[in-house]
Amino acid sequence: MNDPLSDSQLTPMPRRLRVPPAGRTPGCAVLWRSESDGWSAPPLHLPCPLLLLRVNAQGTRVLTPEGGLVAHHEDRAFTPFHWIEEILGSLGGSVRGTERRLFHSPVFPLAIVCASYEYGRYFHPHEHCFPHLEQSEMDDLFVSFHSTGFVLKNDQWTLVGRPPGPETRWRGWAVSAAQTEWPRPPALSAGSSSRAAVALPGGKAQAAEPCMSPEDYRRALGVIRGHLRAGDIYQANMTVRFDGRTTASPDRVFAAGIRQGGDRFAALVRASDCSHVSFSPELLLRKWGRSICTRPIKGTRFRTPMEDDHEIEEDLAASGKDRAEHIMIVDLERNDLGRLCEYGTIRVDPLMAITRHPTLFHLESTVWGTLRARVGLRDLFAAMFPGGSVTGAPKRRALEIIAELENRPRGIYCGAMGWIDCRGDAELNLPIRTATMYDDGHYSFHGGGGIVADSQPDQEWRELNDKIVFMREAFARASG
Repeated sequence: MNDPLSDSQLTPMPRRLRVPPAGRTPGCAVLWRSESDGWSAPPLHLPCPLLLLRVNAQGTRVLTPEGGLVAHHEDRAFTPFHWIEEILGSLGGSVRGTERRLFHSPVFPLAIVCASYEYGRYFHPHEHCFPHLEQSEMDDLFVSFHSTGFVLKNDQWTLVGRPPGPETRWRGWAVSAAQTEWPRPPALSAGSSSRAAVALPGGKAQAAEPCMSPEDYRRALGVIRGHLRAGDIYQANMTVRFDGRTTASPDRVFAAGIRQGGDRFAALVRASDCSHVSFSPELLLRKWGRSICTRPIKGTRFRTPMEDDHEIEEDLAASGKDRAEHIMIVDLERNDLGRLCEYGTIRVDPLMAITRHPTLFHLESTVWGTLRARVGLRDLFAAMFPGGSVTGAPKRRALEIIAELENRPRGIYCGAMGWIDCRGDAELNLPIRTATMYDDGHYSFHGGGGIVADSQPDQEWRELNDKIVFMREAFARASG
C-alpha cells in the first residue's frame, strides 16, 4: 500500500468529474494538479489528518485534530522543521528507504504545509522585515500530517497509504484506535459542489474591493521609484489586498476555479480557523531526491476575447521591460538555489517560456540545481522563502521597502502551500491567485506586480486588476 503509483496508472482529469469537498476538520485538504504541467503527480484528497502543527503568537504546538496538546514550544524564534521530519519518520517507518521512481505521486505519510508570507520573519536575514506580523489573522505556519489519502487513478479515487499501528509513537503519543480506521472513498459527483451557504450577519454578499485607493497606490509607487533611482533596489513587488463577503462555501469556490482552468498548482486546505483556496500557476520549489527546481513567473499580459493570442504572446516576448524584470528575478532565484546546491549545477531551462492561463499570459523560467548532501527542510525555507518573484531584488532591501508601504499583512498570499512526504521530497506552490475564507463569510485575496524603473503607475494599477479577474470570476460563479 505504501508504494507510489507508476506513470502508466495516471490519466488526465476528465472535466465531468467533480472536485471532492475538503471537509470541515482542520487539516483536510484537496490538491489538484493539471497534466499540462508535465509532472505526473495526480490530484490528492486528504480527508483524515492524524496530527496538526501550528506556529503563531502562542508559540509552536502539535495537536490532535480534536485539539489535544501533544507538544509545545513557546519560543517564537523556534522553527519546527526537525519536528516535521521526526513525525513523518515516525509515521513512515521503513518507507523512507524505498526506491524512487521518476515523476510520480508523493509517498505516504506526508504533510500538507501552509506557510504565510509573514513566516519569513523566522529566517535570517529577513526577520525584521515583517512589521504587520501582529495584525495577522492566521497561523504563521500550519501543517497537517496524513498517513492515508486518495489519489485519482483511472477516473477513480484510490485509497493509498497505511493507517499507523497502535505502536506508532512520537514523543509519547500513541495513535488511538479511532485514528487507525480507513476513510471511505470520496464521491465523484455527490457533494463535491456543496450548496451549503454561509450565514452573513448584518449584510449580503459583497464583491471584493481594494484596501488601498488608486491614489495611495500611485504614492507608494512613487516611493519605490525613488528607491530605484537611488540604486537601493532594482525591483520591488507591490501588492494590494482585496476584501469581500460571500455566501459560497470554500468547496464551491474551489470547484468553480478548477472548472475555470485554475488547476495548475491548486490547493484547498482547511486550516485552524479559515480555509485557504489557491489557484496558483507558480511553483516555489519541487524537490525530488537531491534534484530541486523553482519556476519564477514575471511578465504578464491580459487575455481578452477581442485580441489574438499569438499577437499578445509576441508583444510579451518582445517587451524589453518585461524581459528585464524577468531576468532580475531569475538571477535572484539562481542565487537562492546557489546557497543550497553543489557548485556548477545551477542551470536555467527553459528561459522565459510563455505560459497560457485562463485570463493571462506569463513569462516563466525553470531554475534547476543539485542539492548538497544533508540539506534539510529548514535549509530550503531559509534560502528560498519568501519567493523572489513576489519580493524583489535585492530581496532583503525589497522586503524592507514593501513592509513600509503595504498597509495589510499578506497572510497565505505569497507564502507557500503544498506537500512534503516522509522521504523529504516536496512540492510547494507560491500562492498567488489565492484567497483566505473565514467562517463568517469574509474573504480576502491580493493582486500585485513587480515595479521597475520604467513602470507607469496607471499601467501597473490596470495590470494588478487584470490579475484578480480570475479570482473575481471564481467567487462570482460560486456565489451564483
